[in-house]
Formats: sequence, structure tokens, C-alpha cells
Amino acid sequence: MDRDYRIGIFYTEETLRWLSEAVSGGIEEEGLLFSLQGLSDWDENAGPEQFVNQVYEACCRAPLEIAIGVCRDEIFLCHKKLEKTERLFSIKTADMDAEKAKRFGQNAARLIICRPLLEIGI
Repeated sequence: MDRDYRIGIFYTEETLRWLSEAVSGGIEEEGLLFSLQGLSDWDENAGPEQFVNQVYEACCRAPLEIAIGVCRDEIFLCHKKLEKTERLFSIKTADMDAEKAKRFGQNAARLIICRPLLEIGI
């Protein structure tokens, strides 16, 4: 059975795709693979709580045991070993720009490759 060693990035609306792509750029810069998936690919009627549940379920199924969610309120990183309601990282979307989002992605990747985390500057 093949394992998909990618960090999943899930976003709730098309207007947040640019932020998700900035996060993916940071992951790619650290040499890891990623996958982007919009909420419309999952369930168009999903609310915020359902979105968090879906991101958490994705991290529990992922070989790397993490997943990133990008929604109107926050960018967050779930880890399989944490509770569904806990976030390893969480930053308000309003505080993000492309460079900070890229560093967020780099830090997600650095967790996997055991490198020191970068200052995001929030």
C-alpha cells in the first residue's frame, strides 16, 4: 500500500486560496510535498466546527500526522496526538500576509524534518 507523505492544507473559501498557496510555498521550500483542497471539494454546507473536524480527521489519517486549516478566522495546524479542539499553531487570518503564511508553512514542515522553528512575526 502506498502512503501519501504530503501535508494537507484545507481552506474554507476560494478567497482564502492565496493564503493557502503561500502556506504551501513554505512547505515546498523546506522540501516536503503538500496538497491543497478547498471546502467545496468536501462539503459545501460545512460550518466552522465541521471544518475543524474535517481537518482533524485528515491529520489522523495522514502518515505525517498533521494537517493545516485555513478559514476566515484563523490558520491552524492540527496534530494527531492533540485533542480535536487543540491547535499546535493558530494565528488569526487577519494578522497574516503572504510572507507570514509562508513561514507558517515552513514551520509545519520543520516539525516533520526536526528543524528549528522560524519566528513568524505576529
